[in-house]
Amino acid sequence: MEFTFELFPEYTLYLQLYINLTNSSELRANVRNFDCAFINPSLITSIKHILVAANRAISGVKTNTKKTDSIYSDLVYYLSPSCNIRSTLSQFGIQDSSTSIIIACFDPQTLITMDSAICGSKDSLDTLASFTNFKEIQSIFKISDSELSIDHSFTNAVSSRIALKDL
Repeated sequence: MEFTFELFPEYTLYLQLYINLTNSSELRANVRNFDCAFINPSLITSIKHILVAANRAISGVKTNTKKTDSIYSDLVYYLSPSCNIRSTLSQFGIQDSSTSIIIACFDPQTLITMDSAICGSKDSLDTLASFTNFKEIQSIFKISDSELSIDHSFTNAVSSRIALKDL
């Protein structure tokens, strides 16, 4: 899937979900060699969650206020409410035990390259909700039951926290 950004039309984000990974530890060990973000799908509420984080990462590039050394690690950083870069990259990125992963990149050629690097199967992002651990997200983002009873949306609760992070 591909997405463009209204505020940054020169950027297009490409996303692909992979399942049944067998080489996640190898991918994690070489994460800096890939021009993409590896995202843990169990902590993603929706595609909008990724798009809000990507928008913040692009904004950091445009305003020279990146939090990390690459737009891709910034994208993963903005998926989380935490300001601890190391723990955020570990929790929201690829882990040695990951069996599914979302690849996010701004170059469509990177998706082709990743196909040969990943030992796993492509899956539709329409299945994302089946990977999401909403209880863990609720705990990480400190979303109260009363907040959910008003809005009924994890994505809105998470998006508002990402939008306000570091402000």
